[in-house]
Amino acid sequence: MEIQLFLFKVFFTTSVVLFLFAVWKVIDRCWVQPLRAYRKLRKNGLKGPTPVFPLGNLGEMKKSVMNKRTSSSSSSSAASKGSPSVTHDIHSTVFPFFAQWQKLHGKVFAYWLGVEPFLYIADPEFLKQMSTGVVGKSWGKPTVFKNDREPMFGSGLLMIEGDEWAHHRHILTPAFSPANLKVSLSYLNAMISAQKDLLFICRNKHALFLVESILIRYNPWKSNISN
Repeated sequence: MEIQLFLFKVFFTTSVVLFLFAVWKVIDRCWVQPLRAYRKLRKNGLKGPTPVFPLGNLGEMKKSVMNKRTSSSSSSSAASKGSPSVTHDIHSTVFPFFAQWQKLHGKVFAYWLGVEPFLYIADPEFLKQMSTGVVGKSWGKPTVFKNDREPMFGSGLLMIEGDEWAHHRHILTPAFSPANLKVSLSYLNAMISAQKDLLFICRNKHALFLVESILIRYNPWKSNISN
């Protein structure tokens, strides 16, 4: 009987210790570490929208998207009655929360997806200075970013760091040299001209056979094939 009671006490004590340890790990991961990161970002001048535990800025992002959809629906209904309104501001249309935060916090700010901080950069000079100061090509990409987007981007430049990043960059650099870009420029211009003509035809509801004739006319590979 005493042995059973002793074993029960040991089991109960161990269970309580493990439970408290698990609770502390969750609190540390979801509250203490994000709070430290938030204060450190603020201390270094990286401000941004205030996160709300535990979703960060996801609630504000969802609200901004819903407001954008409502305003777009109102604009579409108004445009159907009068002249159509066309906007080329893709950034504010797709990411209305980024456009709103950029007006409030500038071109560089920190935002939160859950308990993970992300840095929004729309300033090329800031990015240039930051990239030159990166030690050993270690960008500090968050783990959630790598795990969440790996099926989409694989092991490309967006996902890797260190020597592997430098190796991939070395392979891709020749493709963007001025000489190679100059060769590709004529092909790009031809395809852009073809797309412009296609859009014009579709807009004015011309005959479909004209689409094929324009594609043949502006096909940059036609001369290469014939040769």
